[in-house]
Amino acid sequence: MCAHRVKRYLYQHGSAHPAVREWGLGEFYPLFGLKRKEKGPLSETMNAHILTMNIRRTLSEAEIVETVLPLCPELKLYLLKPHNVQRAFTGEEIALLQANPPYWSLCWASGHAMARFIFENKEMFEGKDILDFGTGSGVTAVALAMAGAARVTACDMDQDAIDAAKTNAALNRVRLEVSLSLEEISREIDMIVASDILYDRENLSILGYLLDSAPDIIVAESRVKSIDVPPYQEIADMEAPMVPDLDAFDPYRHVMIYRALREP
Repeated sequence: MCAHRVKRYLYQHGSAHPAVREWGLGEFYPLFGLKRKEKGPLSETMNAHILTMNIRRTLSEAEIVETVLPLCPELKLYLLKPHNVQRAFTGEEIALLQANPPYWSLCWASGHAMARFIFENKEMFEGKDILDFGTGSGVTAVALAMAGAARVTACDMDQDAIDAAKTNAALNRVRLEVSLSLEEISREIDMIVASDILYDRENLSILGYLLDSAPDIIVAESRVKSIDVPPYQEIADMEAPMVPDLDAFDPYRHVMIYRALREP
């Protein structure tokens, strides 16, 4: 299965998996001799070993390792180790990828670029209540917290992605709130950021939905090359690799960043 088709599955078939809940640990706690913490922030007990266990429900040979991002050396993530997945997938693996795609195990180009943009423009985010829509690995949410946002919510429909975001926040010593749906957020938020959520032009209606939910939207996109949806305007562009770099997404390294402000 070629890599660009894998990514299509990741966008079209992502869904929460019931096997691991709360901190993504569940019945795996005893395997590592760990004790569940009922209160307090997520600690180092939720680590690469647990995320490896999560991804091996889909790819039995996969491994999650601590990784430094090339464009953001100040930020580390637990991501897929590429050495044993750069091969043709079996039919069984393809079926598992469709059923439970581990898109959270990669830092896609748009998320990578968005994190760099956040670090270079901290004044846009400092002190704000921000939601990261479709958080995936949590790279953008973590960058926001590191850049001084007052409150950051990582939102994703996939529980494994929520687990990854919380783990990566702990790795970088920041705190995140989490949500499985934007509809769960009852308060007024200042901004929504999102990366690689469109995939193709058929999904442009998402942009209107986001602007109905917050007055300030920033979107990073590598696949839809031009977003001509007022009031969205391009504010930046840059080259960013996917991490790990699986040598299959060269056309999608060029990332454009758009912003829309809702009229009062």
